[in-house]
Amino acid sequence: MPARIIRNGKLDLSLLHRLEKEPRLYEPGDFVFWTDPYISSHVLEAHLDPHSDDASRRAETIEKTLKFISEKYPPENHPRLLDLGCGPGLYASGFHDAGYRVTGIDYSPVSIGYARDDARKNRREITYLNMDYREWKAGENSFEIIVMIFGDFCVLDPASRKRLLANIRRALSRGGSFFLMYLPRCICLIPMNGPGTPCCGTVSGAKIKTWFLR
Repeated sequence: MPARIIRNGKLDLSLLHRLEKEPRLYEPGDFVFWTDPYISSHVLEAHLDPHSDDASRRAETIEKTLKFISEKYPPENHPRLLDLGCGPGLYASGFHDAGYRVTGIDYSPVSIGYARDDARKNRREITYLNMDYREWKAGENSFEIIVMIFGDFCVLDPASRKRLLANIRRALSRGGSFFLMYLPRCICLIPMNGPGTPCCGTVSGAKIKTWFLR
């Protein structure tokens, strides 16, 4: 349970003092952001706003991303796709409609609930898993494509990044590709063989590829 600043009708001054201190970089907290009902419901609203870049991006940006990936790696040759941090399934649905066999993972029960309801209503056969993808156990050669569309990677601590990238590598089939977006407008393509596309940012594409290819 997250810490409460009001206990028995009184302000917890010791907790308030602790919360005022600047945390260490990547210091874990006890508040689970994505499962808070109030916050996650508003995050879902942001996902579903077609004019907002606050969550899943604007509708036209989603369409361009889907088009780029499906044209570069068509589902006929790369049928199995995993969407990490899939949210309410806007990208997953588009990938399904393009012809991929799609699995989506997200930590928010609100977003996954919406995604499952939408898939059921529209008769899309998409597998949605409500879990922390840092705890995801990958089977070998499970997917030809894995995507991490939004900037989740930026907030992961170094150990979580390395563990996740190792799982992704294990899950990709030979010749498979990992599409990673980090920072507002940067997409990194890391194929299992051959060079990736140039990347920018404080965590360079070369550094990510070094972790990934270990």
